[in-house]
Amino acid sequence: MSPIFFVSCVCAFASGFALRIIDPLIVPIAQHFALAPAAEIAPSARGSAVALFACGFFVGQGLGPPLFGALVTAFGFTVALLTSVAGLVLIGQVVVRKAIG
Repeated sequence: MSPIFFVSCVCAFASGFALRIIDPLIVPIAQHFALAPAAEIAPSARGSAVALFACGFFVGQGLGPPLFGALVTAFGFTVALLTSVAGLVLIGQVVVRKAIG
């Protein structure tokens, strides 16, 4: 077994524990800020809005890591990170334009 594989396994194992420790602290805060505007939505549309939010969250969690892994494998970390940044900027621009006009 190569040393890199061993270190990767130890880091993955440790990050799994760290995520379980940090997750209860961060997730409620993130959900509060993400779902707080749902209280301002009309009651008839609130369920659809929360369902759309959850759908986007879980689709992103399901598709993001494999796509990022494919980008890293094909082009390296720099290109993968820059592509992620460009995607976030593009989504931000679209959301701002929709909100303004």
